[in-house]
Amino acid sequence: MNSKYKVQSGYLSVILAQVIFGLSYLFIKQSTNNVDTITILSWRFTIAFALFNLPLMFGLAKLNFKGKNLRLLLLIALFQPISYFVFETLGVGFTTASETGCVISCIPVATLLCARIIIKEKTSLIQFFGIAISLLGVFTCVLSKGMTASLSIAGYLCLLMAVLSYSLYTVFVRKASEFSAYEITYVMICIGAFVFNITALLYHTVHEDVSSYLMLPFVNTDFFIAVLYLGGASSVLAFLFSNYAISVVGANSASSFIGITTVVSIISGVLFLNESFTLMQSFGVVLVISGVYLANIKKKKA
Repeated sequence: MNSKYKVQSGYLSVILAQVIFGLSYLFIKQSTNNVDTITILSWRFTIAFALFNLPLMFGLAKLNFKGKNLRLLLLIALFQPISYFVFETLGVGFTTASETGCVISCIPVATLLCARIIIKEKTSLIQFFGIAISLLGVFTCVLSKGMTASLSIAGYLCLLMAVLSYSLYTVFVRKASEFSAYEITYVMICIGAFVFNITALLYHTVHEDVSSYLMLPFVNTDFFIAVLYLGGASSVLAFLFSNYAISVVGANSASSFIGITTVVSIISGVLFLNESFTLMQSFGVVLVISGVYLANIKKKKA
C-alpha cells in the first residue's frame, strides 16, 4: 500500500475506533445498569472470542506466531484488557464520574512520556500543544456537569494505574511490529475471555447464582444487545482498528484521538438519550477537535 494512503487509513482507523468506544456509552447506560461489571466483561469477551474465531474457521484469516516474541503479546494483553479494565473498574468504584473522566483523559500525556522513554518516539512542540488543548477540552466537557470530589487516594491510584496500563499497551503495540493487528487483537481477546470468565465464575459461585449468570443474555434481550455491541464492535472492531492505527501512525498520534470518545459519548447522549448539551460542553468539543488536529497536523503534511 502507498505510504500516504497507509497513513490515511491509520488515521481513519483510529477515528473509527474512538467513535465505536464513544457509542458504547449508550449501550452500557441503557442496558447494563443493574449488572455487575465482571459479568459484563466476561460476556463481552466471550462474544468477542466467538466472533473473532469465525474468520479463522472459514479460512478468511490466518495466525502466524512461529518464531515470534510471544512474551510481547502477553505483555500487551496484560496491560489491555486485563490491567486497564481491572484498575478502571476499581477506580470508578472509589471515585466520582467527574474525577474518573478527568484522570482517564490524561492517557495521551502518559503515552507521550512512555513512548519517549521506552521506544524513543519523539514529540514535536505542536503535537504536545495539541494534546494539551485536547486534554483541556475533555476537562471542560467533564466538568461542565459539575465537579464532585471523593478524595479517595485508593481511587486516584487505581485510575492512575489504568492510565499507565493503557499507555503501556499503546507503546508495546507500536513495538510489536512483527505481529499483524489481527494477531495482536486475537491474543488480547483470548486472554481477556479466559481471565474475565474465570473471575466471573468464581464471583457467581460465591454468590450462588451461576445459573442466572450463564442464562443472563438468553433471558435479558437488552443485556444481550449491549454485550453484543461491546463484544463485536467495542472489542473486535475497535481493538482491531486501534492496533492497526498504532502500528501505522505511532503511539502518540493514536492516543491523541482519545478525546474523540468523550465527544461522541456526549453527542450520542444528546441525540439518543435526550441529555442536555450546554455551551460549556460545545466549547469543550471544539477544544478536543482542535487539539486532535494540531497534534497530527505535521504528520499529515509530511
